[in-house]
Amino acid sequence: MAQQTAEHGERQGPDFRKTCSLLVAAAALVLFFLPPPDGVSITIMRTGALTLFAIGFWATAVWPIGLTAIAYFLLASVMDIQPTAVVFSGFTSKA
Repeated sequence: MAQQTAEHGERQGPDFRKTCSLLVAAAALVLFFLPPPDGVSITIMRTGALTLFAIGFWATAVWPIGLTAIAYFLLASVMDIQPTAVVFSGFTSKA
């Protein structure tokens, strides 16, 4: 069954998820390329776009959760939001 009907008659399935993920990706790209308003740095705008992308793709599950997480950390490093050591610092322990 490719499409399921929810309680309220809404159609949900692969097309719904794909449409939502495309909208999320488009919104993230717009946020990424928008000039920052006064008092907001370009790093904050890029971080917001990346976070919107990740949360949107986790919510729609258009990609597997692990792939979305890897893409988030990879893009955070590639876009130079923070140094790579800072991005991956949560995975290390000095204990």
